[in-house]
Amino acid sequence: MTLGRAVGLGGTSTLWGGQLAMFVPDDLAREGHEWPLTYDELRPWYDTPCDVLGIPAPRPSSDFLEAYGIPVLQHGALEPFFTAWLPQPNMARLFRATLKGDRIDVVLDASVHAFDFQGERAVGVRAKTRDGVDFSIAARHVILAAGTFGNVQIMLSAGLHGPVPWRDNKLIGAYFHDHLSANAGSFEVLDDAAFHRLVDNGVALGTKFQTKFRAKSGQSTSPQYAASSVSDLRIENGSPR
Repeated sequence: MTLGRAVGLGGTSTLWGGQLAMFVPDDLAREGHEWPLTYDELRPWYDTPCDVLGIPAPRPSSDFLEAYGIPVLQHGALEPFFTAWLPQPNMARLFRATLKGDRIDVVLDASVHAFDFQGERAVGVRAKTRDGVDFSIAARHVILAAGTFGNVQIMLSAGLHGPVPWRDNKLIGAYFHDHLSANAGSFEVLDDAAFHRLVDNGVALGTKFQTKFRAKSGQSTSPQYAASSVSDLRIENGSPR
């Protein structure tokens, strides 16, 4: 966990390659695992962050395939989808001009470990420098933006320094998962040129993207199905099948 994360201005984005994969309708409506919002409700909220980060808003995979001159896969249980590469994944560099503005003060070499509360409302944070000096910063609003692990670490740490509104919440710090990987199968490549045209990084619609594969809409997404279905993809005579 420590090898893939960084502390400092920009956080783990200083190590990040900069790929983002958006949810698709099936992700939120899988039977027995439905989310409390629909894709149509979520979709408009992608536009602003995509614009800020310099990548296009979600669009159908067929748009990328058409722009890249690749036929849509008609057979098999898998379909390609495309993750966009950010032009600048390092958040400190991306927002450098904003961070240098007159309205923002950046405090480095210090870690937040507790909050100041008025009732259940946070009105400030307490931090400690690398040299062990404690100090407080008052605020009208406190926003946690230290990433999933960093936010939880701060919240758990705060509970050791005094009462916090979430003290009885057993979900904080539980049920983490990270990127999982496993060998699910292999490709049988019958045409090297067609294969690389489909799976190599490419540029289309003004975006650098990487091809990945998922079970087609409506197909089972269990590990057993995924492992057996990888071999359904064949690339022959210049076209994926």
